[in-house]
Amino acid sequence: MELDIFRFILALVGTVLGAGWCVLYSKRYQYEEYVEALDEKEYFMKDYYGIGFAVLDFIKIDFTKTSFRDKEKKIAEIRGKKFARFYLTANYAAMFTYIITFSMISILLAATSGKKELAILGVILAVLLGLYVESDYMNKVNKRHEEILLEFPHALSQLALLVNAGMPLREAIASTIESKESILYDELRITLNDMYNGKSDIQAMMELNNRCDIAEIKKLTNLIIQNIQKGSSEFGTSLVELSTEIWKERINQVKEIGEKASTKMMLPIMIIFIGILMMVMVPFLSGLSI
Repeated sequence: MELDIFRFILALVGTVLGAGWCVLYSKRYQYEEYVEALDEKEYFMKDYYGIGFAVLDFIKIDFTKTSFRDKEKKIAEIRGKKFARFYLTANYAAMFTYIITFSMISILLAATSGKKELAILGVILAVLLGLYVESDYMNKVNKRHEEILLEFPHALSQLALLVNAGMPLREAIASTIESKESILYDELRITLNDMYNGKSDIQAMMELNNRCDIAEIKKLTNLIIQNIQKGSSEFGTSLVELSTEIWKERINQVKEIGEKASTKMMLPIMIIFIGILMMVMVPFLSGLSI
């Protein structure tokens, strides 16, 4: 009797979700332009994202709030400031699409089979898929930062050397990035092009700050902006001091990574040691007569 009531409740909830899903899916044509702009390799089940976009329109999420602005800023590093809001919206559309779709399917399957575990597992899967969309972007941003920081000490050292040799800042940047390919050098190349195409050096540096939201990059750009605004005969010396500081930080980071790797290796080493010890001791002890 209890099982029948439980299945009835699941069937009712699943039917309501199913009806809502159908209503939302019928509105997908309003969002075809948005969906078509997304890469199907990156966005799983993107053809159903009209559901999520319809939900966003219905609940009127305010993406201007601080919590959303921080996420939008990170997305802008990958997608550019112009398209950051669109991809932030698309991410939430994906999340709502996954949650509604997989929750509905799992609850209906649970009602049909009488196994409540299916409903629980399905809802968990739906939430995890939704959270994955956001975490995937954060992982991409973190990886981007790591790649930039890997090249930054070398680029800064060369820039400091050239400036101290008397080369003007623009020419020093151009020489530093010449024939080099990486995320950092691409960003510096964009900055240099901005300088040559009419933007002030200060504006170009501020935009570099926005595209690379990294403390080390901000130290460099703030130093350059300060030199442009106030002028300083110590600019070259300041660059050398910053380069030394960045190299020290880099060395410390490498040490920390090495220490963490050593700590992680201890567990498997201990397991192997205990296994070998048991292989040696068990035959020995079994041969003793007590």
